[in-house]
Amino acid sequence: MPDAKWFVAGKTNLSYNCLDGQIKAGRGQKVAILWEGEPEAQPGTGGEVRRITYQQLKDDVCRFATA
Repeated sequence: MPDAKWFVAGKTNLSYNCLDGQIKAGRGQKVAILWEGEPEAQPGTGGEVRRITYQQLKDDVCRFATA
């Protein structure tokens, strides 16, 4: 078995890297998650689309963390 080691004694905050860092860089209003549902039963009407910005996602994460 290989003796691979990654980030030995390293620490990282993924929430900061993924959310706070983007917001701090001025991208808080950019879309972080684009979700597209299945198409509607009627052809051509399209399905549900949800866009969640970095700021909205951070707010949701903070709300969830303090619940």
